[in-house]
Amino acid sequence: MFCTQCGSKNPDDARFCHKCGQSIWQAPKESPVSAKPIGLNEISPIPIPSSSQNHVRGKRNGSLNGVGGWLLLLCISLTILSPLHGLANIMKEWNYAKPLFEFYPGLNLAVTLEVLCSIALTAYSIYAGSELWSVKLGAVKVTKNYLVTSLFYLLVSPFVFAAIADLPSAFNDEIAKEGAKNAILGILSFAIWFTYLNKSKRVRATYPTPETHVHCPDCRKLVPKEACVCEYCGCNLIPQS
Repeated sequence: MFCTQCGSKNPDDARFCHKCGQSIWQAPKESPVSAKPIGLNEISPIPIPSSSQNHVRGKRNGSLNGVGGWLLLLCISLTILSPLHGLANIMKEWNYAKPLFEFYPGLNLAVTLEVLCSIALTAYSIYAGSELWSVKLGAVKVTKNYLVTSLFYLLVSPFVFAAIADLPSAFNDEIAKEGAKNAILGILSFAIWFTYLNKSKRVRATYPTPETHVHCPDCRKLVPKEACVCEYCGCNLIPQS
């Protein structure tokens, strides 16, 4: 939608131009009423709102906008699949190592630390996924930080575990093999999703960033930094460079 006063482009559901503050809201157009006399059993047509009034938030910039496609898969993975997989691994590892605690005292400490780190990563994963799903300011940065943290943990944890557990060399060899397999899968997953977050048109169109948007002090909606007027409530703003 373009402002009739200054010509600036605005979102379809905006009520005020973000440049000049001119009201650009358009009342829904009513369907024409037939000139035919209405009988007792006839009902007059009900006005139908224009399509712009039914505009769904998150579809402003075309079809590649909003949480969908591969972005939806990432959100599901972070909030559901990854936590379930992590919790299953925690239970499996604890049940496997518990009978050996009395023979290897260091193993108890190593497993306990690994379980606590896995729980923390699981919580971080759910937080990052919920931020993406809610289209929060800075959600992409939070998710990238989670991916980096998760990869670092996968690469470092086998060495820390082996040093603390103080197990025989045969056990350490098995831990090294399992750690190498998990590291390869982690690097592959990191490369795919980190590249996706950097290159995806959907991600760029969906998520505002602290460099481009601020919160309106009145309605708390996200608006461009250069806006003079909030497109949602009409509040006067001070443009930020």
